[in-house]
Amino acid sequence: MKAPARAGAPRAKSRLSEAEKQAIELAASNYPGLPARLAASLILGEVVGAGHALDERFSPDTLHPKLAALEPRDRALARSIATVALRRLGSIRHILSKLLDRGLPKSSGALEWILVAGAAQILFLDVPDHAAVDLAVRATRLDPKTVPYAALANAVLRNLARDRSSLIAECSALDHDTPSWLAARWRKTYGAATAAAIARAHGE
Repeated sequence: MKAPARAGAPRAKSRLSEAEKQAIELAASNYPGLPARLAASLILGEVVGAGHALDERFSPDTLHPKLAALEPRDRALARSIATVALRRLGSIRHILSKLLDRGLPKSSGALEWILVAGAAQILFLDVPDHAAVDLAVRATRLDPKTVPYAALANAVLRNLARDRSSLIAECSALDHDTPSWLAARWRKTYGAATAAAIARAHGE
């Protein structure tokens, strides 16, 4: 939730000018794979924050504007990132909370979703760590709200890649990635061990 502006404080620009938007698009196009990652992070924010359906953002009739100019391969990559990130969002947030000592900075725009998209690639997709980290950092530098946190994104994702195995081991598909009502029902019906196995299978 965005913190209320203090009385007398200057208001941040709510929208980018057309020239700024064009500059961002040009910068993104210079790095293969970056537009797909940007699209994935924006869609994650819309699905989780605004209640849009994931399929809606990829449907030809309601296609997200950031996907329109992408090649089919990049569009598929954006969907893979968004899908895996949503499926494992609880685990990803749990891991990020361990790496962000002070939590997410306030008024940091799409930083959370850039980090979530980067973490999904490092933890659960066959993407080279250096590519996931580098392109996430570049994504932060394209938005005035996230550019102050480029170094933070770099450090968090590098630490995540380094400690991947131990961080994943601390996560539970049942406790972190399954709705609490469903986890409770599985535990009651099948017992804790079988419920955990079902959750792991769903995660795969």
